[in-house]
Amino acid sequence: MRVSDCGMTGQQPVKVIVRCWIAVFFLLLAMPWMAAPAQEQSVVSQNVLQVFVRDGCPHCAEAKKYLKILASERPDLPIVLR
Repeated sequence: MRVSDCGMTGQQPVKVIVRCWIAVFFLLLAMPWMAAPAQEQSVVSQNVLQVFVRDGCPHCAEAKKYLKILASERPDLPIVLR
């Protein structure tokens, strides 16, 4: 055993420190992906359907009829006509 070797691992201290820093780097790099699903779920629960309509437009009139039916089928989905 050389003087510069670590007694527990048998490796040089610089190599041990570098390997520890690399491991810490990859753990910190993976942290945002571990937290992403929790944020994604909170965004999904805040859905609002915003529909832009115009008076006198036949397509908008048909959309308004459909949206009334959709609102009765999906009371959990807020529909805002603008």
